[in-house]
Amino acid sequence: MKREKKYLYMVAALLCIIGTYSCKQEFFPPEVGAPIPIDQDNTVYPALLEALPETGYETFKAIWNRSEVKDLIATGEYGKETFTYFVPQDDVLAAAGYTPVTIQGMSRARLDTLVRMHVMRSKIVIAGLPVGTDLSLNSLLQIQEFPVSSEENYIFRHYLHKDAEGLIHNGDPMGIVNELPVNNGSAVLVDRLLNLPDKQMIDIIKGDDRFSLFLEAMDLNIAMRVNFHIVNWYTDGSFMHRALYEYPYIFDASTVPESYRPDFVSSTLFLPTNEAFHQVGIHTVEDVIALSQRTDIGDIWGNQKTPLENVLHLHTLKGDAVIFTNNDYNRPDYPVYVEVSNAPNPSSNPIFFAHDFLNPQFSQSRALIPYSFNIRANDNKVTVQAVGSAYEPATISETIMTWQGPVHIVNRLIIEEGVEL
Repeated sequence: MKREKKYLYMVAALLCIIGTYSCKQEFFPPEVGAPIPIDQDNTVYPALLEALPETGYETFKAIWNRSEVKDLIATGEYGKETFTYFVPQDDVLAAAGYTPVTIQGMSRARLDTLVRMHVMRSKIVIAGLPVGTDLSLNSLLQIQEFPVSSEENYIFRHYLHKDAEGLIHNGDPMGIVNELPVNNGSAVLVDRLLNLPDKQMIDIIKGDDRFSLFLEAMDLNIAMRVNFHIVNWYTDGSFMHRALYEYPYIFDASTVPESYRPDFVSSTLFLPTNEAFHQVGIHTVEDVIALSQRTDIGDIWGNQKTPLENVLHLHTLKGDAVIFTNNDYNRPDYPVYVEVSNAPNPSSNPIFFAHDFLNPQFSQSRALIPYSFNIRANDNKVTVQAVGSAYEPATISETIMTWQGPVHIVNRLIIEEGVEL
């Protein structure tokens, strides 16, 4: 019996030793998005232009040599930051009008805009990112015309998603030709330009007759709301925010005081076509007006919804503070305008692309709780529906990137269960 106990003690001790050794040998992968070490021998990597292939990238090299960014990085303007440089091939730049000859007639400011758009303020190694990784990183490009606060300008961001086939940048697939380590980051050779949005959401809505009923509904709803001083904090989501689609949004013929600039904010819009309205019996402007008159505006206070908001409020992913000013006593020196400010909350400015809607990482996001998303089997398009709603799901037919964020064009209205039309 003693011999058996001694044997059991020895086995237990041996298992403990093996377990301890195994723990010490366990491999802990780096955090998602963190730089993956390429080697461990303190290799000194070349500067950006020296690392690029001798042929196929002459145009980018010429643009880089003329840009202010090169000088700012060389003189330490960005401190000891590391960068990811997206470098398009010559034929890609030529298709967009950039060649060694044409850039000689371009201003340095124009070339700087192109370069700043293609440089991220963080080093990543895409080959080392697990499939499913989502990253949001600042570029070097700032837009002074769009202040996000009294002290900060709009900074264009890169939204990256790693899937099994490669990289998706701001909702569009992007081919990776190669990755090269450089002395202050990494160079990613790509097969397309990183396109810079040139429109606001309101430009998309106004510029296409397919969206005339949605535009009419927005304008009518603002006219009903503007007489009240209403605050919508964070994610209440009661209102239709035309001020989220247009910067700055000035109601009627009034003006914003020169001493005050509203904040520019980001958002995501499910933009319904006129056909989406037709499918629920709304065919004309008169039908929109009739819907708006189902409730007396005098009965709408605080966070209650107007009839139009009941039907359409889920078309904007919310999260920002909205204030409609009250023109007290009709004073001519008190302007009426709509203010939208950035809420101090990580989810206050939701930006979601089609692939995000099906990503479990985002499924519990507060902004997406009211929605149910699926993939249509016949064409792999994403569908969106209010959770528990009997109304048919809407299909995202295309996505357009704007300054505010993505506009997903949908063929049906996204209506909550219990809302009758």
